[in-house]
Order: sequence, then C-alpha cells, then structure tokens
Amino acid sequence: MLAACATHEIPSTAQTSVEQAEISNCIEDRAALLALQENEFDQNLNGGWRMIAQKQGCELEAADLLRDYRKAHPDAYQNILIWHEGQLRAGEGQTQAAIALFGDTYKLDPPDDAWNYYVGATIAFLEKDHDALQSAYQSLAALPKPDWFDQSAITFEEKYGVRPRWPSNIGVVEGFMDCFKESYATAYGECNRFAKAARDNRVAEQDD
Repeated sequence: MLAACATHEIPSTAQTSVEQAEISNCIEDRAALLALQENEFDQNLNGGWRMIAQKQGCELEAADLLRDYRKAHPDAYQNILIWHEGQLRAGEGQTQAAIALFGDTYKLDPPDDAWNYYVGATIAFLEKDHDALQSAYQSLAALPKPDWFDQSAITFEEKYGVRPRWPSNIGVVEGFMDCFKESYATAYGECNRFAKAARDNRVAEQDD
C-alpha cells in the first residue's frame, strides 16, 4: 500500500488527568508546530516533532503530533512522516501500530528496492521473524551501488561527520540482526552500526 493511502487511526495517548498534565509539559504550542513548513517540522534536528521526542516521556506525544501533522497537511510527503511516527511507536512498544504504519511506506510506483528491503527488514524484526529478516538483509546487501552514491556519501560526511555505507540503512539492519532478541529501541539505537560509527566519530572529535 502506498504511504499516501495510509488510513490507520492511532488513538491519542492522553487518558487520565495526570497524563494530560504530563502531556502539557511536552508541547507548549501545538498549533504553532502543526503550522510549520514540512522541512522545518520533519527535518530540523532540534525543532519540529524531534524537539518533542527528545523530551523524556514525550515520545508518544511526538508520535501523535506526527499523525496530526499528516492529517493537517495531506500534500506533505506522507511516506517519511508515517515512517517517523512508526519509529516512535515501535520504540515505545506499540509494535502492532508500528508494523501497520511501516507497511504503508513501501515505495511501489516506481519501486525503490533499497527502501523496500529496509522496510521489510524492520517489519521482520518487529515480528521476530528471523528468516524474513535474514532474507531482507541478503536482498538489501546484494543491491548494486549506483554511480551517484559515493559523491552523495561525501556530501553527507562533510555535513554530519560520518560517511554512510551502501546500501542505505544497512547498518540499521545489521543492528537488528546483532540484537534480534532485543527491543526495537535497543536494536535501532545501541546496536545500530551506522549510529555507532557516528557516536565514535563524535568521541574522536572531542578527544582531538
């Protein structure tokens, strides 16, 4: 199913008066966040939904914010917004909701094999289907590197300090395999080989 056709309804996380009070500490001006331009809302590492998700205990409120932003901006690039919502829900243990969201992000027209194998690997990890995860990993790893990737990787390294490997997200999938029995939060975070390389690079810079 294409991401633009996503119809999954995820209930709001706010239930009790105590939870309502906690949520009020997560988002000061929801309307202002929902009014942001798409790039500012989704790609600003210190703003938008990420600013909310970085607050301890506010991850699901950030997921709800992503859901509401998609509804308020139907012309926005839904695929990545859905993916980020799914990541937050997976990290907080809302596994079935995350699987449904991830399943809506397959790129079919035109097909994007690198992305689709990554989606399949992520869903297989959440479903604890080791054979499916291994298959998705092998398919992803076998993809030929396009001519444009090396220059793109150099540009990325200049901006963020770490060079990505081909295929994209292979380090994440390796983390899923290394930490198959762990939670999504652990496998995507501590076990993520690309993220580990980025952390090691930051430590090296601090030591210089």
